[in-house]
Amino acid sequence: MDYTLVTLFLFTKSDIKTTLIPIVIAGMVTAPIWSFSHFIHELLWVWLHLLQFTTSNQSCSLTAVFEDTDNKPDRPIPSGRMTLCQTRILRWCLVPLCLCISHQISMAVLGASLAIVGFTTWYNEFGGSNQHWFIRNILNGLGFGSFNMGATLLAGRDRTAFNQIAVRAILLSIWIYATTTHTQDFKDMEGDIKFFRSTVPLVYPRIARPSVLLGMLTWSALLTYIWDLNIIISCMIFALAIYVGVRFCIRDGKVNDQVSFYWYNLWLPLAYALPGWYHAKMHFITA
Repeated sequence: MDYTLVTLFLFTKSDIKTTLIPIVIAGMVTAPIWSFSHFIHELLWVWLHLLQFTTSNQSCSLTAVFEDTDNKPDRPIPSGRMTLCQTRILRWCLVPLCLCISHQISMAVLGASLAIVGFTTWYNEFGGSNQHWFIRNILNGLGFGSFNMGATLLAGRDRTAFNQIAVRAILLSIWIYATTTHTQDFKDMEGDIKFFRSTVPLVYPRIARPSVLLGMLTWSALLTYIWDLNIIISCMIFALAIYVGVRFCIRDGKVNDQVSFYWYNLWLPLAYALPGWYHAKMHFITA
């Protein structure tokens, strides 16, 4: 049992900071969180769907296996914990499991689960990750938004529908991620060149790094306006955006880009947590 649990964890290990944590935070503050049991349900639902995505991503092609052998040898396939065939079987067994669990909760949650399955299949098995950079980025944003939809429903009191704030937050999460997701592509450029991928850093090498700074500053300004932030919170999100953006611009190389990406993964949860501030402010005004 311990061996199996560790193996499943290793499939999702590298996505905990980039996907699991930001999504769970986003769901908690957008809903907002209703109870501790709802938090546990949300966490498990997001992790299970993340496992469905990662088993797909790591077994969709021999290219994925070769990349993991070079860059992430502790993952289950390159480390020999599971074969490629076993991983593909697990990947497709997880689909009906995710859908059945979601259906038991509500039709709205089932819709979010179907969206994740659909975008996962397009991104991995149908090669969306290797297509034009625009398609790649949009699929990333839509996938992230689908996770956010499910997390918000699981965390909140009403698991059948979204309120206005939730709709706004989910739409913002899609576009924020779609327009800044290329922050993760800088550290992977060597592999992307080898496998002829179309990413923003490779297609637009001169403007890719400045675009991170511009994008994060633009979103920080829009989020300040949309969520009516006070000066302290606004300064926090702007300061972090400037630091991350400037760091990408002046420090390149795989190691530096990895560190910059870690900092980006501090800014992203903060950006997604802002609906919580808005909820608290509205509650104070109406109290």
